[in-house]
Parts: sequence; C-alpha cells; structure tokens
Amino acid sequence: MSKENALKFLEKMEKDPVFREKLNKIKDASERKKMLLAAHLDFDKHDIEAAMKEKYKKPLTEEQLKKVVAAGGKGKPQSFEQYKQYIRYISTSLEE
Repeated sequence: MSKENALKFLEKMEKDPVFREKLNKIKDASERKKMLLAAHLDFDKHDIEAAMKEKYKKPLTEEQLKKVVAAGGKGKPQSFEQYKQYIRYISTSLEE
C-alpha cells in the first residue's frame, strides 16, 4: 500500500473515463476493492487522504471537475468538497 498508488488512482479517476465508469457501477465495496487490486492500485484510507492533500492543495478547477463523475455516476461534482466525498465513497472498500 502506498500514497503513490493513491495518487495514481486519483489520476486514473480524472483521465480514464472507462475505468471511472466501471468503478462507479460497482456497488459492493469488496468488488470495488478487487477491481482496484487488479489495477495494481493497492492503498488504504490514510494513503488516499494523504494523496488528496498533496494533489489538491487547492480546490479543483472547473476542468478537473468536469473530468470526474459524481458518486453514483449521476453527473459531475458541483464542488471540491463533493469530489472529496466521492473519492472517499469509492475508497470505502479500503477499510476492510
């Protein structure tokens, strides 16, 4: 597990719509974890928090917000806080 993997995850969520959409469709936390591990993205909740602090020292730009789908795949986040909540939601599988 590592912050570096968490940073890769954040980058992939922004730039890879296929990966993001696939992950959004998985409702079961253990299945999300399997997908992340299969993508070699092994990190824990502390890693993702550290990665978000490093990567997003300031709020996301409008362009960054457009690249990320909101929790449940129902549109784009409306704010930086909503985006962080979304990432935490997707990362809930890491608490097991």
